[in-house]
Amino acid sequence: MQDAERKKLRTIFEDLKYTIEAKDNLQEKIQEVTTLVSEHKHTEKLVEAYEQSAQVYQESLQAHKEMIAMDVNVVKTVMDINELSNYIHRTVSWIYQNKKGIPRIQIGEKGTLYFRKNKIDKWLSEYDIPAV
Repeated sequence: MQDAERKKLRTIFEDLKYTIEAKDNLQEKIQEVTTLVSEHKHTEKLVEAYEQSAQVYQESLQAHKEMIAMDVNVVKTVMDINELSNYIHRTVSWIYQNKKGIPRIQIGEKGTLYFRKNKIDKWLSEYDIPAV
């Protein structure tokens, strides 16, 4: 796994850790609110606890949205033929027809085809058309 991928994974796991901590904090705040409501005391503290809970929830929700939005293709370094088809927007049959020109891993004469993402990216860059 390359450094950029490790860094991206580390960021994802740190965000996930933060989200879990935020969830635990939210549960504590909810318990605090429940206690305050049941005792009918400290209205100001009740409002403050509610606002803090709402803030924690919003931060947790934002962290989840960011994790979902991250491109998980960065983590995936080897693709099968269906993943390659989705990645380069070509049909599986097109890939089979043109496999001799596509960098691939094939174990055995009729083995399953696999494709390294970095090799595919390099291969695709050969077809870049420079801006005029």
